[in-house]
Amino acid sequence: MRVLIVEDSDDDARLLCFELASAGNDLTYRQVDCVSGMRAALQESDWDVVISDHAMPSFSSLEALDLLKQSGRDIPFIIYSGNIGEQVAVSAMRSGAHDYVYKGNAARLMPSIERELRNAAIRRAQKQAENHIYRLAYHDELTGLPKRNLFCEKVGDVLSERSGSGAVAAMYFIDLDRLMRINNTYGYAMGDALIQQVAQRLKDCVGETGILARVGGDKFAVFKGSIADSREMQTFADHVMESFAVPLAIDSLELDVTLSM
Repeated sequence: MRVLIVEDSDDDARLLCFELASAGNDLTYRQVDCVSGMRAALQESDWDVVISDHAMPSFSSLEALDLLKQSGRDIPFIIYSGNIGEQVAVSAMRSGAHDYVYKGNAARLMPSIERELRNAAIRRAQKQAENHIYRLAYHDELTGLPKRNLFCEKVGDVLSERSGSGAVAAMYFIDLDRLMRINNTYGYAMGDALIQQVAQRLKDCVGETGILARVGGDKFAVFKGSIADSREMQTFADHVMESFAVPLAIDSLELDVTLSM
């Protein structure tokens, strides 16, 4: 258990560590008692739980809680104090503290820590699931590129920002020629590897100047939101086509790839 202890009393910090270790925890801890110390601890290490005294000469549990919230970390925050009033404790919990326990009440402290560690694990699992669902919905699994729906959102955002500006934009639709023939001849694994290499080469062409997406099995789209004129539009198209003059190497094969654009 990695514990960040916000405490100005060395004796109280040692007693807390003794209580946590006596409950069977393999303990790693750091003690801080000021803004700079806590900020550094949050930046330099990962913590499972923060246990904070309430009132210290130059620091308080409410200040410590604010620093934790500013860090964006989802870490259980438990106030462990002998001089916190019920009203202040309830206010702290409304502000984001997960629990408060009076000092010396180790019998209640350990169940509180264990409960909040479980809750934090559940929140992390839910967040990971949500991120996974979002990625499946908006990103192509094979190439990592945006799918059609995310591409349309991104393009819409750019167009909204530049509405009425008179800026010129360009949209390119790109088809990979003869993908089905490659799948039938060499297998779908080869076709997938080819798609990945095509996507990477297109990424290199587009760079940070446009939005690239895979919008179908062998189809890609590029949006460039700011171009000077039709000449620049054609120059980019020529650059993409020329980049595929070099064959793609997959395993022991070199494949000449052509595009329709």
